[in-house]
Amino acid sequence: MPIQTLTLSVLIASPGDTATDRNVAEDAIRSWNSVHTMRRKIHLPPLRWELGVVPLLIQVH
Repeated sequence: MPIQTLTLSVLIASPGDTATDRNVAEDAIRSWNSVHTMRRKIHLPPLRWELGVVPLLIQVH
């Protein structure tokens, strides 16, 4: 059954040697969603910079 929610994306970004901490943050956000999304009508999708960012090369003339 669809529900209407407010969606607020949460960017998770940190230095490369802190992957474990990024995983903990993502797990915490997903846990929050499973407990609160239906009741509060707020959804927080975690965005991992290393998974969802496409590099862009800008040429300066």
